[in-house]
Amino acid sequence: MSPEWTIHRKWGELLCRFSEPEIDKLIDLKQHDAGRYDPSILKEQLDYVRRKWGGVGVYYYILHHLLDRAEDILLSELSSKLDAPQTRLPSPDKFTEELLHSFKKRFEEDSKSLITCLEETQWFYEVFSYKGALCALVRDIINRERFREKLTMVMLTKSVARYYFPKKPTPPSAIFIAEYVEKIVEELCRCVEEEKEKGLTKL
Repeated sequence: MSPEWTIHRKWGELLCRFSEPEIDKLIDLKQHDAGRYDPSILKEQLDYVRRKWGGVGVYYYILHHLLDRAEDILLSELSSKLDAPQTRLPSPDKFTEELLHSFKKRFEEDSKSLITCLEETQWFYEVFSYKGALCALVRDIINRERFREKLTMVMLTKSVARYYFPKKPTPPSAIFIAEYVEKIVEELCRCVEEEKEKGLTKL
């Protein structure tokens, strides 16, 4: 799953003062995301990007992959923490703080991506170690309609499995789960915005 390229370009301009649609297409359309998992493809793509756009292109290439993985990790963290539908977040501020810490840890120790090992990647990890930057990234991802749809689908699947194995009462409906996710995202956005104000505080 990839965030929309508007997010890639927003963060590219913000952090690198650079964005390039051809790099986005190289990663997402040709051998989709293979550079994260195949060393030979990663080298081939990095060499191409470096020749054509120089160092700034390499940083944007890395950022694109990091944003893709950030969305995957955030979806995984949220769906595991929100295992059972409730009317509201249990202790919203505490939930948000724990989510940010677990998300940051997995984001920086991403064993599923070769990008983690690149020297240039460490600069992005330093940037996102600040609450302001990390919260802004989380906000941009969870505000996307497609992300909420994905989270709803994951939670609905888990809910159905939990109710039917073993047999239990009828599981929550898709509409109930969707409304629950909307409430959660709204509450989470509020907490994240409050945390974002602590901009230069490190997690």
